[in-house]
Amino acid sequence: MIVDDRPLARLGPADLGRLAELCVRCSDFFELIGGEPATEATAAEILGPLAEKVARGTKHVCGQQEGGRLMAVTELLQDYEGAVAVLKAPVSVVSV
Repeated sequence: MIVDDRPLARLGPADLGRLAELCVRCSDFFELIGGEPATEATAAEILGPLAEKVARGTKHVCGQQEGGRLMAVTELLQDYEGAVAVLKAPVSVVSV
């Protein structure tokens, strides 16, 4: 769980618009971790393929919603073969 007891649901290409809205709504988070505000391209990057340096794992993007609106998202990397699992930036965006 990210925010409360609402379940996580896997996100995919059909969720791009809702994810973009969340990213822009939480733009200050992206400025904090990456030095730049979020744009619609940020959502496409989150949903897109893994970077070549971590292409051996399986990427999972999940979110929580309330009334059809995304409230939180997390990006997870499964089965990374390195000694330490590395995410480009563990994305856990919460908007209330």
